[in-house]
Amino acid sequence: MSTHTCYENVSAQFTTNMTEIFKGETPEDIDNKCLDVCHRYLDGVWKDLTVDQLSVSRISGGFTNLTFRCSLTGGAEPVADEPRDVFVRFYGPKLIPDTESYERLSDIMVNLLASEHDLGPKIYGIFSDGMIGQYIHSHAMSLEDQKNPLLISELARKVAKYHALRVPMARERDRQRRIFEEFYGGAHKETPGLDQMLREVGAHNLVDHNLREENEWLHRCVDAIGSPIVYSHGDLFCGNILVANQIREGSDTNVTLIDLEYSCYWHRGFDLGAFANDFGRTINWTDRPKLPLPDDQWLRMFLGNYLDESVRIHGQAYAQKAENQMDYLLREVKFFTLVAEMFNIVFMYNSPDLPGCVDKRQCLVIISLLFYDQKKVDKFYEIWMERRDELESQGITPIPRYTGETPEDIKRKCLDVCHRYLDGVWKDITADQMVVQRVSGGYTNQLFHCSLRHDINVVSSEPKDVFIRFYGKKWVTDPNESNERLTDIIINLLTSEHNLGPKVYGMFSEGIVGEYIDGHHMSPEDYLNPAIIKEFAKKLAKFHLLNVPTARDYDRHKSSFNTLYTKVREEIPDMDELIREIDAKNIIKYNFEEENEWLYKCMDAIKSPIVYSHNDIFPANILVNNRMNERSDNNVVLIDFEYSRYFYRGYDLGFFVNEFGRDSNYFDRKDLPLADDQWIQTFLGHYLDESVKIRGKEFAERPENLMHKKIDTYYGRYIKRRQLYNNMTDIFRGETPEDIERKCLDVCHRYLDGVWRDITADQMVVQRVGGGFTNLLFRCSLRHDINVVSSEPKDVFIRFYGKKWITDPNESNERLTDIIINLLTSEHNLGPKVYGMFSEGIVGEYIDGHHMSPEDYLNPLIVKEFAQKLAKFHSLNVPIARDYEWCKTHFHTFYNAVHKEIPDLHQLIREIEAKNLLKYDFKEENEWLHKCLDALKSPIVYSHNDIFNANILVTNQVNENSDNNVVLIDFEYSRHFYRGYDLGFFVNEFGRDSNFFIREDLPLADDQWIQTFLGHYLDELVKIWGKEFADRPENSMDVLLRETKFFALIMDMTCIMILYCINEVPDGGNKRDIMKRVDTYYGRYIERRQQFERLGITPIPRSYLFYIDL
Repeated sequence: MSTHTCYENVSAQFTTNMTEIFKGETPEDIDNKCLDVCHRYLDGVWKDLTVDQLSVSRISGGFTNLTFRCSLTGGAEPVADEPRDVFVRFYGPKLIPDTESYERLSDIMVNLLASEHDLGPKIYGIFSDGMIGQYIHSHAMSLEDQKNPLLISELARKVAKYHALRVPMARERDRQRRIFEEFYGGAHKETPGLDQMLREVGAHNLVDHNLREENEWLHRCVDAIGSPIVYSHGDLFCGNILVANQIREGSDTNVTLIDLEYSCYWHRGFDLGAFANDFGRTINWTDRPKLPLPDDQWLRMFLGNYLDESVRIHGQAYAQKAENQMDYLLREVKFFTLVAEMFNIVFMYNSPDLPGCVDKRQCLVIISLLFYDQKKVDKFYEIWMERRDELESQGITPIPRYTGETPEDIKRKCLDVCHRYLDGVWKDITADQMVVQRVSGGYTNQLFHCSLRHDINVVSSEPKDVFIRFYGKKWVTDPNESNERLTDIIINLLTSEHNLGPKVYGMFSEGIVGEYIDGHHMSPEDYLNPAIIKEFAKKLAKFHLLNVPTARDYDRHKSSFNTLYTKVREEIPDMDELIREIDAKNIIKYNFEEENEWLYKCMDAIKSPIVYSHNDIFPANILVNNRMNERSDNNVVLIDFEYSRYFYRGYDLGFFVNEFGRDSNYFDRKDLPLADDQWIQTFLGHYLDESVKIRGKEFAERPENLMHKKIDTYYGRYIKRRQLYNNMTDIFRGETPEDIERKCLDVCHRYLDGVWRDITADQMVVQRVGGGFTNLLFRCSLRHDINVVSSEPKDVFIRFYGKKWITDPNESNERLTDIIINLLTSEHNLGPKVYGMFSEGIVGEYIDGHHMSPEDYLNPLIVKEFAQKLAKFHSLNVPIARDYEWCKTHFHTFYNAVHKEIPDLHQLIREIEAKNLLKYDFKEENEWLHKCLDALKSPIVYSHNDIFNANILVTNQVNENSDNNVVLIDFEYSRHFYRGYDLGFFVNEFGRDSNFFIREDLPLADDQWIQTFLGHYLDELVKIWGKEFADRPENSMDVLLRETKFFALIMDMTCIMILYCINEVPDGGNKRDIMKRVDTYYGRYIERRQQFERLGITPIPRSYLFYIDL
């Protein structure tokens, strides 16, 4: 049997055995793992369930996660409204990782929001390694479901709602390019012989048609089509759409979106195109026969429901926009079917272990040999190209695959060039034995990749691939030279000779034929690769020192500017009027012509040495080999020398440095900072070292070649780079990072819209507004003269996390609860709006407010609104672990830690004569309080747990008609706990300012004030939970009043406990001073406790005293 036939059999076997194949082994102890999750996150019968009362079954594996259905069995029955079945998902590594260090950050946010908005399953718990949620009795969307108008209409509406979500995650501009590079580059890196393997398995389309170049064209089309940015599912194929087994008309719960882990901000058309592309397919997404797109009638029905729902969400203004008309959207969706299908190809191109495949070789068989006709083996890629050609012919694709017209007889022209200039098999090749692909258009030339057909072998050392460039007219020409391509001929020859550019095989009047390099334009990632930067620096040094016999016109730059500037002014006589119409304030304010004249004078004055300069050294003119070899000096190649001439050395160096962090799209000029000096000096160091090797030691001794002089020779984009700094007194805990402006600017660029996307450092004001014991908080504001362009804010806060005081030992990510609760409070209008969440912090709505003051406690409007918001907060369904013992656990942890750290603490207590600590045993007092906590039976709610004055913001402009005067902040210690904890904390703070560590001796508020506050709290809860809530005895005013007062006592002890365990406070003092303060506060606590005992407020009597034996 031939190798090829063997591969066909593997493919056939694969396509018939895909059902119920899971990736990854099921852990042996999965029952216990699932039981532990259920214990921690579910209530009712689940809290005490035993393993023999739990049925666990594997329901999916996928490529990343393991998902299980957990059901009650063995006689276990719900005791209240808890579910009978749940799903538990354990995460694996993502196939497409996020740019965040915590790769599941976006999953947490979007699963929560989808749950809140009834778009995905209800979430009962989220933990670092996975999640637990509502099990839905359903099936993946089937072929029959795709034809059901009821289901398609509901899906369209839910996709519209999903697209309207405001998810606070980064908005990655170049996601498509990044994913392609990771998958394509990863495939070639992991499989060095991949090209040969493709030939062996007969993947002729992948061999003959460059996948990278097709994707580059697709990237440009995506940019050009104008599809709006929305919050996109990112993986909307039928397997990720659940349909209820019992479909009910009039219900909006028939369709549920799942598997949201690849959701991100991206183009609207991607989800819509991905779903349309899946029409007629089964859940097995690797079985991809050639199918037509759904007809226009089906598409218009689906998209009509989508648009109607979008108008309902966004208003009538949405319907008026051109991009939201049916014909526009129809074209957009058809184009994105092409994008979605390319993602499938690129994914499988990289995948080393598709389900059912033994190795990479078999995966390539799957790509190349998928069946759409049992008698004919064809290729996945070919199907895609056929659709591409079809959509191009219909005018669906927004730009032609190449710039400029491709001559109809191009294959004949290329064949003629190859016959004339190449040897070996190329001398007698026929047109059908050669594959010709257009690989660029540009504004001047046309470039083609010419390859021998896959079954044609070379006979000697001749290449299998060449490039042929046909010249067009140059933008900038030399008026003194009749042959405008003379310098191109000379420099291409010299760079070929010196191994700086591609090898030249032939030159003719209309162009050049040379070595085809399997490479890519230099990428932002390549800029961070030391080996690539070193090789480029050395090659640029060699290029600069070439002795090229061309004219030396050092004023060419000036004359070219004058020529182009005059030309555009002649072609557009009303240019000044146009500039005024578009309000181009910078061009109006700073005269463009004069600015350039000043730059020319600077060029002359800086005395940069004259070298042979490339003059167009942006990333697209630097090729990096796709198969990097660290031992080779052929990883980097310079190309496109048509504007090379003698000019200032600094021009190329500055051009290259200015492109740091940019892709090869020359016309999309993001506002990026220069690379830091360390990177620049490393690059210039390699450049200087190579120059010294070529020119000798005396070169290094010239003043213009010293490093400090070199750094002054940057040329490139002209921009003012200055930053505004505020003189801030360091009155906060923790150092303010030196580069905080840059850090804040980066966060704003990534997470905010409108003017913030392109703002520069000098257009933003950064102020430190808080430090605390864990986090750093900054206010970032647009400079006074910078206006917003839409609904974006003028001010935001950015919080950078520090280490928490109190952590959950069961969670590997200590900020998991912060992520969840900040998102939910933002969504429910209880806390500041969240604009972005990242591994190290959060960016959100800056509120012009102040900490709740003693005066605010006396304002009935503010107290009422706070009571209502606290009731709503307590009613949140927050999917985190339920640990009701945390208060006791943390007391013992901190108490033991401080006595271990200060073994002679008891001695210190005697020395300072802390009479209260000596008389009343501190540890036993706390243990009595813990017993009281259990005995009081305060209901469990979602509790803030740190509700002191500084964590309640009151707006500076109070509006009686608004419910946005009070905002809760700082949720990092929130969790499920006793209702009375927050109520007692708030009441205990009556009359105090926001200094937590200075505890004045104040009485509790009077009963009338407390009952008024609690009345508002209870009224709001009745609105939320209904009248039956008010009928429960634990919700009567008398019970709640006693509960609140008792927890005020708990809060006294909490404040004392914190001081007891720390060694420093913001207002200074050593441990001795702190313990004196502790003893004073402890004495006040004892007095209040004794008073409460007499009044019957404490649930357990404490009529006896403990004396500490020191």
